[in-house]
Amino acid sequence: MFGSDKISLETISVLEVGSDTYQIEWNFITQWAFDDEDWIRVLSEAIESNGYTLGPGHAMIGGSNHQAMENHLEVVSWEVRDEQSRLLSNTWDARYPLHAKAGSTIDVSGIVRFEGQANQHPASEAFQIALELDTSNGTSQSLGTSGTEGAFSASIILPDSSGNVSISPWILQIGPSGIPTFGAEDASGGLFSVEVLIDSQAPSLGPLMIHTPEGGQLADGNILSSDRTIPFWIEVQDAELLAPFVNLRCWFETYDDIDQDGVPDEGEYDESSQFLGGSPRGTIRVDFPAINLVGMGGGDRISCFIEGGDFAGHSFIGAGGPAFESDIC
Repeated sequence: MFGSDKISLETISVLEVGSDTYQIEWNFITQWAFDDEDWIRVLSEAIESNGYTLGPGHAMIGGSNHQAMENHLEVVSWEVRDEQSRLLSNTWDARYPLHAKAGSTIDVSGIVRFEGQANQHPASEAFQIALELDTSNGTSQSLGTSGTEGAFSASIILPDSSGNVSISPWILQIGPSGIPTFGAEDASGGLFSVEVLIDSQAPSLGPLMIHTPEGGQLADGNILSSDRTIPFWIEVQDAELLAPFVNLRCWFETYDDIDQDGVPDEGEYDESSQFLGGSPRGTIRVDFPAINLVGMGGGDRISCFIEGGDFAGHSFIGAGGPAFESDIC
């Protein structure tokens, strides 16, 4: 049939609906080589046994509100997340562009459809997405995986050094592999991109301090009276972007040594959390709620450490950990 590279006749059904009246249905399948068309005019004609013709009847596919034929594809939605599943592609976030850890893996997911056609998606074998990572040192690519209903996913590894990068999706393959296409394009190519700031430096801490009538004193090695209330504070520093919370974990022998073995187990530490708010960067002093030492026995020991880090996922340098040999107080 002429034009079979663009459209093929699959089936014909004839149904008698009345005396000398028939309903005929032709089923066609369009091919990927059939380029975009605003409208298609369909003509049908019947020839009687005596040679007389009936028709032609005519109909129109397409029109002002929709295409008659569409073989272009487009990415209509996508999102970029870091290894902690935080959304990096939220351009409405006041902190955008957001930071991600150097050398970490970025995960991308999204939806592809036929251009301008709501809820019309290519089959999984009819498209493939590639991610492009653009850095000051050049570009790199990573192939994605295609799914049903136009879904796709892909991952790409960030460089190990600090800097700004741009991540964008491209429809690398349009139409099933090995099938001729004509005019099929990535209608969204170059329209989507997300900026990410790569953070290769961990944030730092000052020493844990205690407020005293004489001013600030180092908490580590200090001998405290059991009739006092002690307020702790510490300075945190990061040039890029700190995580929103800093946690002080403390173990007081009288209060927290549940198994009474004189050893601070990780599950025995209490937690005090402080919210930094806004877009915290630079050097920030964090004040924790005061702790009442009333009831502590003479010679009782205290152990503290800090939890937290920067937005990219680096933990604080020198934050300590549970147990006397690794704490900071």
